[in-house]
Formats: sequence, structure tokens, C-alpha cells
Amino acid sequence: MSLHIDSKDKEILYFLDINARQSFKSLGKKAKINKNTLQYRISRMEKGGVIKRYYALIDAAKLGYLVFRVFLRLKNITIEREEEIIKYLILHPGVGWVVSVEGNWDINFMIWAESHFEFEAFWREFSFLFSRYIHKKWISLFVRLHFYSKAYLAGLKKDEEKPLVLYEKPKRRITWDEKDKMILNMLAEDGRVSTVEIARKIGISPNAVKSRIKRMERDGIIKAYKPMIDLEKIGYRYYKLHASLKNAGSAEWSHIRRFCHRHPNILDLNELINGADFEIDVQVKDDIELRRFISEIRAHLKDYIIDYEILHYYREHKFVFFPKG
Repeated sequence: MSLHIDSKDKEILYFLDINARQSFKSLGKKAKINKNTLQYRISRMEKGGVIKRYYALIDAAKLGYLVFRVFLRLKNITIEREEEIIKYLILHPGVGWVVSVEGNWDINFMIWAESHFEFEAFWREFSFLFSRYIHKKWISLFVRLHFYSKAYLAGLKKDEEKPLVLYEKPKRRITWDEKDKMILNMLAEDGRVSTVEIARKIGISPNAVKSRIKRMERDGIIKAYKPMIDLEKIGYRYYKLHASLKNAGSAEWSHIRRFCHRHPNILDLNELINGADFEIDVQVKDDIELRRFISEIRAHLKDYIIDYEILHYYREHKFVFFPKG
């Protein structure tokens, strides 16, 4: 029996998406329900698989990492062989995101590397193992990622919200150590893990953990804490739009960013080198909403886009926003 999710549940998911690490007291005030009812609803969604887990949104570029996006179109492939490729990517410590795709590509993954030499080493090994199954590849380098809240969950507009921007050049050098890395790895796996639990595992005091987390938040390393939501269980689908620009001037980018900032169903805007000029991630209820979104893209961005394609992201295999290597 499927779990019924009502408008109040979706509103709670929206406030968790803004800050999944906030206290139940703070969250209850925003959602306008008492603490006990809030805890019951969240527990119900966790047990029902609507909330799969929580994670920290971490800007690894501030710590010197490059972020590569890889698309693969497969050939001569069996289900078993595709699963082997996916398992390899899931187990690789530098790979943070792996997803199965419908459209012009079959697999999309994201990998962090401390240099292009490190990425080259990964790619040579990956190609040695699986090149006979790769029909074509598309490798891009992230230069900027704009993250937005899931405003559509609460029926809200996003105009007043400031987007979270990742992978921009840091304004100053940021120092960090092995303890910071251990904290980031734990928060990447569980965004609501307690400071007491972190302290116990890495061997420092809870106050020292709090201080380190606050410092990394101030430095923009930790951008936010969010829930991982099973979209199917709340009646939504996940799509990505790739687009090529006629011109890539500042006026064009400003217009595109404003459009994405205002649209309630757009989750993020990715700016890249190579491949598409930009990618938009969008979550909609059905084909009708998808067609409406495409019509809006055509109407608002027709003077800027040469071409575009739509991909359906139907199964996420891994999502951890920090490399373990």
C-alpha cells in the first residue's frame, strides 16, 4: 500500500529542503504544527521511504577539487554488463553521483578529482575495463552550479530566495585538515548526524565538532543540509534539459539565471565547459507539466538557445556530495 502524502507533508519536505539540520522546534514553527505531530509525520515519511536519508550539500571546489560530468551511451550491452559498470562507479570513492537515464544517453555520473591528471588516471582505467561497451561519451567540467529550493512542494515562488552557488572560485585560500574531511564525509552520508556521534567517531569533543562545522559553513564549504526524497513516492519525475547557446555573453547568462531563479520546478542550473553550455534540472508531476515546462523554455529562452534535449533521470544509484578518496 502506497503512503499518502498530503500538502502538509510536502510543506514539511520543503522546509527540510531549506535546512534539514534545523531543530524540530524551529521546523514546527515554520510548518505551523506542534513538535509531536511534526516528528510523527517525518518518521512516517522516513519509514515509508519518502525521505531516504539526509545529506550535506558540500562545495568540494573550495577545497581544490575539480568536478567532472560524464555521460555514456552504451553498445553491445546486456543487463548484467550494465549493472557491472554501475557497480564499478558506485564503489569508486571519487564518484559522487550515478544515475540511469532515458534519452540520448544511458548513464550519467559525476566525479571529483584533485587535478586533471587524477581524472585521466580514472578514465584510463575505466576505459580499459569498459570501452568495448561505450558507443560514445560526453565529458564536461563544472564551472558553476546554482541550487534552488523545491518551492513547488509548498506551492511557493522562489523570487525572494537567494540560490546556493557552488564551484565558484574561492575568494581566499581555505585551510582544512583530516578531521574536517572526516566530518564532511559523515555529513555527506547523513546530514542530521549529531555532533556527539561525529565526536565519538573521530575522537574530538562535541564542541570542537560544532566549531569546525560552523567554520566550514562560514567558509562556504558546507552550503546546506537537505533530504534525499524518493520522487516517485510524492508523484514527481526528474528530467534534465541540455541546451546550447547562440551567444554566451553576460546578458544571456543573466536572463537564463533569472528564469531559473523564478521557476518553482527548477532544482538547479549547471554551467559547464564542453558538452552543453548549461543544464537545467526540473521536477514535474507528469507529461503535461513537462510539455508546459518545455513551452516555457521555448517562449522565454528562444532568443538564446540554438538547440536542446530532454533526458529522463529514472533511477539514482548513488548520491554523495563529497569524495571519499
